[in-house]
Amino acid sequence: MRIVIVEDERMIAERLRRLVTEIVGDRLESLTLLDRFSLAREHLATHPIDLLFLDLDLYGRDGFGLLEEALASSFATIVVSAHHDQALRAFELGVTDFVPKPFGRDRLAKSLARLETREPALRKQLQNLAVRTRRGIDLVPVARVRYLQGADDYTALHLVGGQRRLHPKSLRALETLLPSPFTRVHRSFIVNLARVRSLESHGGGKHRIILDDGTDVPVSRARIAALRQDLRMDDS
Repeated sequence: MRIVIVEDERMIAERLRRLVTEIVGDRLESLTLLDRFSLAREHLATHPIDLLFLDLDLYGRDGFGLLEEALASSFATIVVSAHHDQALRAFELGVTDFVPKPFGRDRLAKSLARLETREPALRKQLQNLAVRTRRGIDLVPVARVRYLQGADDYTALHLVGGQRRLHPKSLRALETLLPSPFTRVHRSFIVNLARVRSLESHGGGKHRIILDDGTDVPVSRARIAALRQDLRMDDS
């Protein structure tokens, strides 16, 4: 695992390094400490990583700009911050976890376990997905997403209005972040149940979802029973 820690307080950074190294163990491939947003932005743009630990306040500067950039990338992000009041805002943007300062080994271990098991901390809080554009970073409200389609290492977001955006996170990674109206219906598709118009059977055990714009999405046999239950709950 390739990890970057962005933290300006040296003692906290070193403690994070020590505890993370202990917890991750032999799976740790590299661990880099950075104390400025400019250095972090350059490093993240030029080095592939798997996990970012990010403090939102470096030398008095607001780190949400860098956070949005991080969340528009393929790696996972865990915020470590003394600003507990910013936790909800961070979760709304799609962080994997928010670790409040001061923290102990058990809290960090729990956060890393969530990452390993793909268990989200507060997935119901996610409101936006950060997407890179030529102009910078756009925050796409999840309510505007009709469905998501896996595309190799990327995910295509199909939006209300016919727009299509690419997100560098995999379908599996986004599945752990998306709130409950979204459900996996196929190995390559996640749909927003709020946008489902009907579920159709085409014989031979084949099923398709029809969305509110007429788009049809395949449903795998393994997921049809759970989907029917989800749709009944949604109707209620």
